[in-house]
Amino acid sequence: MRRLRTHWIVWSSLVIVVGTGAIISSLSSSPTITSIELVPNASVNVSVFRPLPDAIRLSMEFERHKGQKRPELGEHTYRGDWRQTGFLDFPNPGAPIKLLVRGEGKEVVYEAMPAGSYGTTIGRTLIPFVDDENTNRFQWPPDLTLRHNLPAGYSDFVITVQEVGSQLKGEKVDIIIEPPVTFKTVAPRYGYIWWFIFWPLYALPLSVYGLVLLWGSIRHSPNIPVERDASPQSGSRPSP
Repeated sequence: MRRLRTHWIVWSSLVIVVGTGAIISSLSSSPTITSIELVPNASVNVSVFRPLPDAIRLSMEFERHKGQKRPELGEHTYRGDWRQTGFLDFPNPGAPIKLLVRGEGKEVVYEAMPAGSYGTTIGRTLIPFVDDENTNRFQWPPDLTLRHNLPAGYSDFVITVQEVGSQLKGEKVDIIIEPPVTFKTVAPRYGYIWWFIFWPLYALPLSVYGLVLLWGSIRHSPNIPVERDASPQSGSRPSP
């Protein structure tokens, strides 16, 4: 019984670890999405939760009809070698978009890069704006020290459209605050949480382990004695 009790302690500890990891993984792999209309001074409030400190990563998603290219969103084809220049130079950077993000005691202007992902929607990454007086160039890699830092817990932000090109003015888009954990990427401090993406694979053997322990506990449980009826049976004579 002592050995069985030890197994129950081990099983319970593993269930707590996997359960906690699954919850934190779910919170860390879910993007925060809000919509905004691309008109100057339009703003939206958004709240972001992080179980651990992180840095903000922003992108935008635009509607796309099947096969639609939308050249006004730019093309992610650049000239030159950014390793030497420190900039990506795009012949078609797309219509400009700048968002002012305020929160956590900081104000940062983010600008939209040319379209970099195509699917049911078209995505544009947002990076901190660096004024080099050249709308075709984007600092690369971006200066990560300019981004907002997210502490553990909830953070509230106000996102305001500061500038938008005429081709996109009035369009409603989704602003996405990227999660720290995805299947392909993981933010600093979140490395071990990435493994809990596969929590169902851990839950299956734990379930089998638990059933085996339950069967063992039932098998080794002491038998409850059954009291016999002390009353005389019908037809028998009581002893004198």
